Amino acid sequence: MSIVFVAREVNAAVVRGFLNSLAMDLVNRLVAEKIVSARAQAVVREGLPLTDYGLAVQRWVTPALVANTLTVYVNNALGQRRYAAFYGIANRSSTPGISAVQFQLGVAANTLDYIEIDQIYTEIQPSCYLQTPVLYKPGETVYIQVYPQFTPTEQLVLRNFVAEPSGQVSAPRLETRLIG
Repeated sequence: MSIVFVAREVNAAVVRGFLNSLAMDLVNRLVAEKIVSARAQAVVREGLPLTDYGLAVQRWVTPALVANTLTVYVNNALGQRRYAAFYGIANRSSTPGISAVQFQLGVAANTLDYIEIDQIYTEIQPSCYLQTPVLYKPGETVYIQVYPQFTPTEQLVLRNFVAEPSGQVSAPRLETRLIG
């Protein structure tokens, strides 16, 4: 189970360093796996709910939730030339009720991380960073479940980067200072 850091409690320079390091790690993985031959051929961008993870719309919103039951939020295979790293969670709902997020490798596979997020709800803008990002490799199935305390849908944002060869998806890339 990862440790989470409430966003307000983390220095902005530390966050930039953390995100820069994560982006560089993803680019280096693309090069090491020979998915791209040079770092300049890689793009690191924020992951998109519909495009990258198969949600119904291009915004982070859960399906109907069942109280006190793990509910599938994401179940989608990554492309063969794409990495994903989840590094933070935010809840934009007016009455948030999700108390945990479980990251798995496929439906019946290993749990990569189980993250309790109740502590972020003491904040006006509930969000956190994960001490250790959850990484998915090319071709792996991103399977994420949420544990709600009650039943409405929620705007639970799963902050993540996607790294891939340039030109795969027409989405804004991160500022160059983050990846090179």
